Amino acid sequence: MPAVIDWKACDGCGASPEPPCVRVCPGDVVVKDFARGRSRLREPGECWDCYACVKVCPRNAIQVALPYALARRNGYLHLVEHSDRGVVWEIRWPDGTVQRVRRPAHVETFEEPERVAPDVYSGDGI
Repeated sequence: MPAVIDWKACDGCGASPEPPCVRVCPGDVVVKDFARGRSRLREPGECWDCYACVKVCPRNAIQVALPYALARRNGYLHLVEHSDRGVVWEIRWPDGTVQRVRRPAHVETFEEPERVAPDVYSGDGI
């Protein structure tokens, strides 16, 4: 399901020509509507459902509409916290109940690969 931008909460990050949600969108779907001073989805059907924009929005103005099969109508997934401690999602069910889910932060470290001397061929140059 594509992300949903709440135009009451979104201010397009002020004068920023490229708000964080626009910068992180891998599908180039989130754009800034300069006439209205808000961000929007250029074409919701092209959304990759990665929700990178949800995580970086400083105003918490972007949420996820849950699929009909999961929440029927009007169920939303809203980011509450995104920090080193983890991510907290709030699920707003259609009947009005609210559930919070905490997922631990996934921190991966990568070591520098071992440097190996290039192979040296001798002889016929193959």
